[in-house]
Amino acid sequence: MSLSPFSQQLIHTCARRQLAGPLLLFVAGHRPLAFACGQTLYAMQPLAELLGVDACGELAADLSRPESARSLEAALLAAAGPAERDR
Repeated sequence: MSLSPFSQQLIHTCARRQLAGPLLLFVAGHRPLAFACGQTLYAMQPLAELLGVDACGELAADLSRPESARSLEAALLAAAGPAERDR
């Protein structure tokens, strides 16, 4: 399953700042809430667009799919450096 361009950019930015490991732990720990978070982002999307945040819908779509949390985890694990994978 492929992630949206916004999610890929977010993962790349976090990896560049050496935050892929903590983000991976956060995503794995909150996996049961992914669907609820995605639906909440869908509900907040009109307000976010008024405020100029265009990627809310993309992230909501990524979180609302059943396999999304595992896809995010796999992408974060791939983006994390070898030192973070061995921890």
